[in-house]
This record gives sequence, C-alpha cells and structure tokens, in this order.
Amino acid sequence: MKAIYVRQSVVKEDSISLDTQVEYCLGEIKNGEQYKIYRDQKSGKDTNREQFQDMMEDIKDGMIDTVIVYKIDRISRSVYDFGNIMSEFEKYKVEFVSVNEKFDTSTPMGQAMLQIVMVFAELERKTIRQRIIDNYYARGKEGRYLGGKPPYGFSKQEITMGGKKTYQYIENHEQSELVKEIFKRYYEDVNSSYGAISQWINEEDTYKTARGNDWSNNTISRIIRNPAYTFATAEVYLYLQSKGYIMNNEIDDVNFSH
Repeated sequence: MKAIYVRQSVVKEDSISLDTQVEYCLGEIKNGEQYKIYRDQKSGKDTNREQFQDMMEDIKDGMIDTVIVYKIDRISRSVYDFGNIMSEFEKYKVEFVSVNEKFDTSTPMGQAMLQIVMVFAELERKTIRQRIIDNYYARGKEGRYLGGKPPYGFSKQEITMGGKKTYQYIENHEQSELVKEIFKRYYEDVNSSYGAISQWINEEDTYKTARGNDWSNNTISRIIRNPAYTFATAEVYLYLQSKGYIMNNEIDDVNFSH
C-alpha cells in the first residue's frame, strides 16, 4: 500500500493546502493501487507529529511500501531528521517519492540523491554530537551542573555560579539512609548479593526506586558502582585520571578534606 503524507504548518492565503498537496500526490498513484492519506497541521521542525507517527507505525507493521509527499520539506525541514527517516525507510524497504523535486528512491538518480542527503545528515549528526560534548566540557570546567537526574539519595538545589543559574547536589536524608544500608549490607555481609539486597528492600515495601518501581539487581548494581557515593580522596582522583577522565584541577590544588 502507498502512503500519501501531507503537512501544513499554519493556514495562510499563499500556502498550499493539504487538499492540494493530496491532489498532486494522487498523480503518483496508479489505477487500482491502494493508498492511505496521513494529514498533519503542524510545524516540520521535528517528527513529533501525530499522523506522521501513525504512518511510521504502519510502516513498521509492514503495511506501507512507498511514501509519497508533495515536497521533501513536508516530511521534514531538518537534514538530520530526514536522514533518520530515510534510514527507517531503508530498514523497512520503503521507497520515497517527492512529487515537486522529482525525487524517487526507486530510481538510480533518486538513490544517488539520497546518498548525498545521507552524507549531510551524518555530518549534522556528528556536528550536534560534538556541540553537546563541547557544551558538557565547558559546563564541567566551570564546575556547573551537567544535567540529568541526581543519584538516589540526592536532590537538586538551585544555585547561582558566576551569574548563571545551575544546580548542586544536596543530601536527601530519607533516601540516603537506604543507600548507606545498601553499602553496609553489601560490604559487611558476604552473602548479600545484588539480588538479596533488592529482595530485602522489596519485602520491606518502604522504598521505591527514583522512578517508583521495585528494586532489581541492576538498580542495586548502579548504586554500588556509582562514583557519586565515593569520598573525594587523592586515590580516587588518581584512579579517575588513569581511566581517562579530564580533571579540571591539578591534584595539589584539590581540597580533599570534604
């Protein structure tokens, strides 16, 4: 079955309507071919669109063999997203046709154009990844919070550092008591495996994980192995440095008294 996907951000006098887009796309449908129309009235800045997601589900279910659009930017305005979409189409053996640009991945020319698009999509992926890495490095160098949920036993407290809003960990006393007991049982009792500890917590039925779930081997393992629960010592500094971590201060400049 063919899929006709049409999108319009907002209704404007000079913008092509969804119905007109459908008419153009129907020109690619041969007599007797089955098709389904997916309509979105939303920005193409990302793929968070209801009908688009419905179409992708139908593709994964093997219902669609070709996707037809009026213009490439109807399916995505981002080279990065377009590259990801094309990868999904290729995975499920779905052809892609754009009426306006005469883009058809079932033809040799369309395949060549697709390869060019994929090269630029990969370049954008790498650029975004490097930008994220650089941003994390800059924030870490300034001593600012790097993001994410605090480890179990801690909460976030908003602070200002260098005139910028950031966060720091503060102890969540209710949760931290459990963390201390987990470490105590694990290191003092040779029979306290991850499974035994998680079973004990679940039987007590007092504590849930940060996500509100029962405890498991994996959640206990993550706590035991998390360096956030480690005291700052020279030995820890040298160990992390040996593992390739970037240390912002020389060891002689670090105050290990806290």
